Amino acid sequence: MTQPAALGPAAEEFVERLGVALEFFGLSRTAGRILAYLIFHDGPASFDDLTTALKVSRGSVSTNTRHLERLGVIERRSKPGERGDYFALTPDSQARFLEAWFTRIADIESIIKDTLVSLDDGDPVARKRIGYTEEFYRYVHDRMTACVRDWDERAETRRRRS
Repeated sequence: MTQPAALGPAAEEFVERLGVALEFFGLSRTAGRILAYLIFHDGPASFDDLTTALKVSRGSVSTNTRHLERLGVIERRSKPGERGDYFALTPDSQARFLEAWFTRIADIESIIKDTLVSLDDGDPVARKRIGYTEEFYRYVHDRMTACVRDWDERAETRRRRS
């Protein structure tokens, strides 16, 4: 087994800062650090690469890689003649991550719509505020979906040129 290359200072800072920043989107800090590490790592990273470089347990890597796989931002790979699993970013993983986040926005939209249906007509102020909130989330969801669709088209054009 080869030891993973040590991260340089800029990469280490990126890994730590992105881990913290992605907590806002509902990821664990370790999941964010795994994503950041994979951006810097040349080729698929093994369990051992991740545990050593990030100084986390195999259990933590296992839990967080499974979660990232479910989100569609990383994929599990194998290497001929080797038994272990390797992990790599999926193509356009950033867009796939945002699509997963859209699910949370859609959940909020659903809650708001359900509330509007069941809200007593006797509270016009609450109805107006909730209606405004619904309009906002619908607008954000539509714009973000269009943005990712545009990005996917751009990425496909870039791949065809390569």
